[in-house]
Amino acid sequence: MKIHESIDNLKATLAQANDMLKLSEKSIDLSLRALMQRATHEQMQTIQKQVKDINVLITKAKKGENVDAEIIIISKTIKDGR
Repeated sequence: MKIHESIDNLKATLAQANDMLKLSEKSIDLSLRALMQRATHEQMQTIQKQVKDINVLITKAKKGENVDAEIIIISKTIKDGR
């Protein structure tokens, strides 16, 4: 494989990853909007903190940082309802 083919493959992979991030952002946004409509004040504060944490992770992921461990922690926290 030539260098330009490798670069083209890398660009395609990055474009696909960016598309996946955008879809994830939309999904998260829709889910959070639905949750916030039914949330108490305390739950609202928890959701807002989680949104901030997720936005930080999205920013890190867009920069190419490995956020797998942080995603697992946040996922468990959300699933546990904390």
